[in-house]
Amino acid sequence: MSALSLKVKRAGSFWSRARGLLNTKRFPREFEGLYLEPCRAVHTLGMRYDIDLLFLDKNLRIVKIAKRVAPQCFSIACEDAYGVIELKAGKACDFWLG
Repeated sequence: MSALSLKVKRAGSFWSRARGLLNTKRFPREFEGLYLEPCRAVHTLGMRYDIDLLFLDKNLRIVKIAKRVAPQCFSIACEDAYGVIELKAGKACDFWLG
């Protein structure tokens, strides 16, 4: 099994998870992913651009990938997830090993 590194910003508080990437015109340059923890579902209501999602279990293993999730999507969920990394659209393919 191989490991990949990713520069993420952690959103651990209720308000930082609720805000997420809202009110941004494009994906921020200062990090590669926004890690929402704990989190099993996200929405893109109010977003202005597509994003990719990596749903992770408590051991930080990927349990689901959602590619190019469009703005205004009501809910994307994964029951087995503990956290979610929001990525710039097209970046999830870097983590697809199968």
